[in-house]
Parts: sequence; structure tokens; C-alpha cells
Amino acid sequence: MSRKSRKSCCSRIFHIMVQGINKEYIFEKRIEKLKYMSLLKEMKTDNVQIISYTIMDNHAHMLLYVKDIQNMSEFMKNINERYAMYYNYINKRVGVVFRNRFKTQEILSRKHLYNCIKYIYNNPVKANIVKKIIDYPYSNYENFKDEKIIDTILQKNEIFELNNKKISNKESFIDTKEDINYFVEDILNSYSKYKSLKNKEDLKIILLKIKNELDVSYVNLSEILEIPKSTIWDIMADKSKKEKS
Repeated sequence: MSRKSRKSCCSRIFHIMVQGINKEYIFEKRIEKLKYMSLLKEMKTDNVQIISYTIMDNHAHMLLYVKDIQNMSEFMKNINERYAMYYNYINKRVGVVFRNRFKTQEILSRKHLYNCIKYIYNNPVKANIVKKIIDYPYSNYENFKDEKIIDTILQKNEIFELNNKKISNKESFIDTKEDINYFVEDILNSYSKYKSLKNKEDLKIILLKIKNELDVSYVNLSEILEIPKSTIWDIMADKSKKEKS
């Protein structure tokens, strides 16, 4: 999927994900999560409002309301540069900390907005870290409930009333095991069984289910499930041969 130019976006609300280089656990320690949360609070301005966020071990999700795209880019650049300096210093390392540029998904409807908020806060629940959203300490869920920021934003965001573009929650964000777990029930459990049984047919069912429901590439599946690309292509090529016969 080719990237959409950020300058062409027509919304002011964006779902953002940042992830560690090579999917490293750049937020694994409590002090690291707290540092990133502190930077989010410290760097926000009138031009950038934080609606919701959750910090996981190797990635973070944020939902931002911005006055324009440049504000968002500067905000994320400043936060990630400062965090990278901090992370390298406390871990006595050098080099890149974050994977590529941060990923963005434009929010273009109220339904999409509500689904995105639920998705962000449910990350640790779906990853079986906590049983309830409120039990996870590395998000702004408590503030989100109290501040009612979403009401103010919706009142002034007329784009939601005008834009009829079809929204897909799958778009751009199928990138981690937590994401897959959110969209497809029981896939990871099935995958765990495959890993122990080494059953090719079971894996084919899993791959087809993910492919059909998420429209994610086999290359990306290889990275997510840590299966060699050659294995995936061999299985799917076998399926194609049977369909043609």
C-alpha cells in the first residue's frame, strides 16, 4: 500500500503509532514508559491536543487533534528526538531508536473516532497484560474520562458532518501481534497450536483468515508471525495450484 501524502489529509484528528527499530522493546521498563508519557504532556500545545494514548513495550498509540499537519509533524519529531536521546543515554547505546517515520491514520467519521479510542485503550487488554482498561497505568484513560476533551473537539470538527469517505479500521495499522489480536479472534491461539504441532494445513487456515479479514501482505505476515517468507509463499502457492486444477 502506497503512503498517502500527509498534506492531502482533510481531517484534524489522527491515529499515530510509533514503534521501536527492529521492533525492539524501547518502552519495556516502567521508567521508559513514564518518560514518554511525561514528554507527551510536556510538549503538547494549543496546536496539538492529545485525545488518547497507550504506551506498550515496543510501540505506542496516540490519537491527536491538530490545527494543521505541520503542527503534528513538529510535535512528533520533537517528542521522538528527545526520547531517543534519553533512551540511548540510559541504555548506553547509540543509533536509531524508532522504526521509520511514525505512522498516521486519518480519522474521518465519528464511528471511526470512537472505534479508534476503544482500540487504543484496549491494546493492553487484548495483549493479556491487564483484564480491564482502567488497570493499565501507561495510558491517559483516567484523564480522558474526566476532561471530556472529545466533546469539545466534536463540536468544532465539522469535517465529520461533511465527509462520506469509506473508513477501514484495517488501513495502515496492521503491524503488531496486538493489532492482529484486536481484529481477529483466536488467531494467536491457533497460531500457538500450529507452532507446537507444525501442521501445514492449520497454518494455511490461519494465513487465509488473516489475509481475508485484514488484507495484510504476506511479507508483513512473515514479520508479524515470525514465519519465513518462503514458508508462507510455499503454502499459498500450493493453494493456488489446487484452485486452478
